[in-house]
Amino acid sequence: MNDKLYSLSFVCTGNICRSPMAEVIFNELAHAKNLPYRAQSFGIGPWHVGQDMDNRARRVLKLKGYDPPRHFAKQIKRGQIPEGLLLAMDQSHLRDLNKLVGEIKADIQLGSQVFEKKAMLLMQFASDSKISEVPDPYYGDEEDFSLSCELTEKGCMGLIDRIVSGSDGQ
Repeated sequence: MNDKLYSLSFVCTGNICRSPMAEVIFNELAHAKNLPYRAQSFGIGPWHVGQDMDNRARRVLKLKGYDPPRHFAKQIKRGQIPEGLLLAMDQSHLRDLNKLVGEIKADIQLGSQVFEKKAMLLMQFASDSKISEVPDPYYGDEEDFSLSCELTEKGCMGLIDRIVSGSDGQ
C-alpha cells in the first residue's frame, strides 16, 4: 500500500457507546494488520459532547482485550463533515447522515476499494450476520454492551476484509 492514511468515521446517537467502541475496535484491528487507516467517531446529537465513553462500553472493550484511550464525545454537524466513509450503527443514524450529506455518489476510496455512497450501515460488512443494525445498549446492562461490541467486531472485521480484498460486494 502507499503512504496515504485513509480515514473513516463511525456514527451513533450520542458518541458514548457504540461509535466509540467501533472506533477502538477498528483502529486496533487495522493497526494489528499494519494497515494505513484511522477511524474516529461522532454522535448525531449534542447530549454528551465532551464526555468520555460510557464506563460499561469501556469495561466490555477491556474484557475483550482492547485498550480504549480517553474519549471526548463529538457531534457530527453540517459543514463539518469528516473526510472518508461514514458508518452508521442503525437506520436512524443512516437517515440522519443522508440528510446531512445527501445520497450523492461519493466514490470514496479506502485502499483498493471504492465506495459509491458517503454513508453506509456498518453491519452491511458483517458477512455472516443476519442483523442489520448494532442495537443501542445505553439503557441496558453489560450483556447488552457485550452484544453491541460483538456485532461491532463482526462489522469492523468485515469492513477490513472488504477493503483489503478489494471485492465489490455492494
